Amino acid sequence: MIIFEISHNHSIITSYGEQYSSNHNLMAKKVTASDMPSTDFIDSAVILGQLIKAKRTELGIKLSDCAALCGIGINTLSRIENGNANCTLAAVFSVLNGLGIKLTSKALTPTANSSSDEEWI
Repeated sequence: MIIFEISHNHSIITSYGEQYSSNHNLMAKKVTASDMPSTDFIDSAVILGQLIKAKRTELGIKLSDCAALCGIGINTLSRIENGNANCTLAAVFSVLNGLGIKLTSKALTPTANSSSDEEWI
C-alpha cells in the first residue's frame, strides 16, 4: 500500500519517499497537462471536472495514483473529471481535498481584505 502526503508546496510524497510535483515528474508515463476551464464560475459538473483534471495533470499525477490518493475508485475519478453529474458529493470532495482545491464564495468570505497564505480556487 502506498501512502500519499501532500506537502505545503503542492508536491506529493509517497510512503516510499518518491516525490511528485508540478515541476518534476518521476512517473514512468508523462501526464499531459489539461487546460483550466475558461469560465468565471463553476456552474456545472463539466466545469468542475475540467478544473479537477487540470489540477491533477498540472501536478503530473496519473488518474490511478490520484484515485488512490483520494481514496476513491479510478472509474469514479474518471466520471468526475468527465462531468458526470451522478457522482456523490463525498467522492467529489475527496478529490478536491486530495488535490488541495478549496471552493469558496463571496457570501462565505467575512472580509475581502483577509490575508491568507492559502490558495483558493
